[in-house]
Amino acid sequence: MTKLQNAARQAIFRSRPFLGRCALCDDAETSWFYVDYGNPPQVMALCHTHHKEMSQHRGSVYDQLKRHGVDVLSWEEWKNGMRPVKN
Repeated sequence: MTKLQNAARQAIFRSRPFLGRCALCDDAETSWFYVDYGNPPQVMALCHTHHKEMSQHRGSVYDQLKRHGVDVLSWEEWKNGMRPVKN
């Protein structure tokens, strides 16, 4: 049974849906870049180079949450023993 489950997982992993070409340079090797994680999520196909550039431009998840006014702990605060308080 385990072998069948692993085979099914591998088949799903290998059957990558067609994403199209990169929106910026027309490269064929693309991955999804999430522009907005809303419902439904807004995605665009970008090559590895442009995906990396867009991610760096957008900033980390921590930076994005801070930008939108969400109160989050930094890694330094967590490492020093601070924990979020449950209301």
